[in-house]
Amino acid sequence: MKQPLGVSRRELVTEPIDMFLSAGQSNEVGKGDLNGKETGIPEVTVFGGDYKWRQLEEPAYSGEGHIDAISDNGTWAGHSSLLRFGKSVYAATGKPISIVTAAKGSTSTTQWYPYNSERFDRGSLFGSADFRVNQALKGGRVLRGILWMQGESDSLDSSKFISRNTTIINKFKKLYGSDIPVFYSQLATHVNATNNAQFQVIREMQRKMETGSGDASAIPGHYMIVTHDLGIDDGDIHMNKEAELIMGDRRALAVLERYYKLPVNGTGPRLVGISKPTATTIKVKTTRSINDHNTYENFFKVYDNGAAATISSISRDPGDNTAVRITLAAAPAGTVTVEFGPPARARNVRLFNCVQDADGLPLPAFGPLGLF
Repeated sequence: MKQPLGVSRRELVTEPIDMFLSAGQSNEVGKGDLNGKETGIPEVTVFGGDYKWRQLEEPAYSGEGHIDAISDNGTWAGHSSLLRFGKSVYAATGKPISIVTAAKGSTSTTQWYPYNSERFDRGSLFGSADFRVNQALKGGRVLRGILWMQGESDSLDSSKFISRNTTIINKFKKLYGSDIPVFYSQLATHVNATNNAQFQVIREMQRKMETGSGDASAIPGHYMIVTHDLGIDDGDIHMNKEAELIMGDRRALAVLERYYKLPVNGTGPRLVGISKPTATTIKVKTTRSINDHNTYENFFKVYDNGAAATISSISRDPGDNTAVRITLAAAPAGTVTVEFGPPARARNVRLFNCVQDADGLPLPAFGPLGLF
C-alpha cells in the first residue's frame, strides 16, 4: 500500500478466522494479466465454487471444480484484487484472512436480486452466494464484511439501480447482521465515451448510496472505494492487473479503517459542497487537503442550463487547500451544474493527477450536481 500503516501486527491467537464475501460482476472476478501474478501466502485462503478451502492464488476465480452452474465463470478469469487485499489486511493485523468467491461476470442487479424467499437457492446468484457463505462459516470462520463491485451491466438501464442494489445489500445484512459492512467499488472508466457517460450515471448513484453522503439513498455501513483513476484493458471495460492490485490495497485500507478501527486513511476526500463565489468562479469543497493541478486530468465539466461552459483555468483554491477553484471564460446565464468524472481514454492509461489527498486516494466521481 502507498501509505504506511504505522501499526504492528497483533499476536495470533486461537480464534475464528476473519472472512469476507466477494460478490458482484466481472471486475470483481478480475481480468488482469496473470503474467508476474501476485504470490499467495498460507495466511490468506479462499472458499471457492468447488466448496473447498485452499490457499488463495490468482486467479482467485479459477473455475476449477465449480459446482453451482449459476455462478460458474468458466476459465476466463484473470488477476483480481482479492489476494492483494487479503495480504494487505494480514500484514497490518497479523490475522489470517479468508475470502468466499461468489461473483459472476456480465451480471446485473436484476440477476442478483433475491427474488426467492427460500434461503440457499443455489439456482440463483444470491442464493448460491448465501449457501457458500453458510458452508464456509462451518469451517471456523466469521463473516466480517462484503466486497462488492457491480454496475457496469446496469449502466444500460440504470433506472432501478439504487432500489435493486439497496435490496441486495439489505438482504445480505438481514441474513448476516445489520452491522456487516459492505465495501463497494465505484465504477472505473470505459474506452468508449458513450459507455463512459452511462457509467457516470451509475457512479453518481453509487456516491449517493455511501454512508454519510447526506442523500436519502445512503445505506448504513456502506463504504465506497474509488477506481476511476486506474487503467483498464480487456474488453475496454475490465481493470488491468495494476488497477486490481491498487484496488486491493484501497479496499484493505477501507477495511482497516472501518472494521478494524486502525489509524489509517481508508476513505480519502469526499465532496462537501459546490458554490459560486464570484460570477465566473466555481468552488468545489472537499473534506481533506488535496493536490494542486492545472487540469485535474480533465475530470471536471461545468454546465450552464445543460450546455457545456468553457473552463478557462482550474487549480486548487489558493485560499483553501481542501477545495478546487474553477474559473469560467464567461459568467453563466442560467443554472450551473458541475460534474467530476473520468474521461474516456485508451487502454492501460492510469491518471495520476485527478483530485486526490496526500495518500493518493481520489475524490469520488460525482454529478452533474447543482450548487449546494
